[in-house]
Amino acid sequence: GLDAAASSDGGGRLPLHSLVSSSPSSSDGWGSAVEVLARAHRGALTAGTGRGDTPLHLACERNVPAGVLRAVAKMTAKEESPPHRLPLLPNEDGETPLHHLLNHHRAASRFYHLAGGADLPSEMETYDKIERIMCLAHHGLDHGPSEFGAARALHAALWLRRRFGARVVDDEVVERAVRSHPLQARQRDDGPSYLVKDDAGGQLVLGGGGNFPLHVEAGTPPDALSSPGDGDREGVLDILLRFYPAAASIANDNGELPLNLMVRSGRSWRGGIRACVKAHPPALLWVVNSVLAPRALARIVVGGDFGLGTVFEAVRGKPDLVEKCEVAR
Repeated sequence: GLDAAASSDGGGRLPLHSLVSSSPSSSDGWGSAVEVLARAHRGALTAGTGRGDTPLHLACERNVPAGVLRAVAKMTAKEESPPHRLPLLPNEDGETPLHHLLNHHRAASRFYHLAGGADLPSEMETYDKIERIMCLAHHGLDHGPSEFGAARALHAALWLRRRFGARVVDDEVVERAVRSHPLQARQRDDGPSYLVKDDAGGQLVLGGGGNFPLHVEAGTPPDALSSPGDGDREGVLDILLRFYPAAASIANDNGELPLNLMVRSGRSWRGGIRACVKAHPPALLWVVNSVLAPRALARIVVGGDFGLGTVFEAVRGKPDLVEKCEVAR
């Protein structure tokens, strides 16, 4: 009955906690059982055990079958409005549901490579679960890889890394999302946006804005990346440009090109600006409200091996460039 679903043991575990942590070996019937217990006690999905684990924590920690995780995610999606806090809520040990899945995926990836590719299904299934949780955290939907519509794994991964940095979603996860869903590099984010507080206490707008994945990546500051991208290795931005170079020439709803966002976020010349300029050189001359949008051409020059030749070409193409350029201080 309802009373039984709401009763906890000495460790603060509700029946739903116990069900999920019993590590079912298959999804048969377990998904339905999760939904029944979640409906019987509406607070069960947000309730924590003595160590602060919600049912979603336990499902991810035990790496339950996809069907069971799908049921937990489906019911969790109905509990909150985006941005969802449960997928990124730390327990007393500082572990989030997403952290648990990332740990499982790293272990599966290591075994996959050691076994010469013998355990590919396990590695792929674990990554699919990561995408489901990222979509739940950002989009507020329980869509999985085969159900993508409004819930795009690539947008979710990029926005979450921009919000939390590599400590939550590292470059490897984002790169995997790009390579797994190359067509999503061509999709504009016309979904809803929402405000969150950043680490400095200010407000950060996430989602929507007519941003392509390249815009989101361009606006991500270097300190949010696993690697600043100053080396020769192909990074997330390079992959996005390879899959959809035209995004470098498209403005978002605020009239900003990726190059403008990149300069404003503090990215360096070798950390992405060079690749963006190469993809769309006219971005150097993009003017918004009588101001040169890639603010402070001088800043880019100082940032590395920009080359005086490129600067001369920009000035020759727009003689009043110097008058309209805002110098960074």
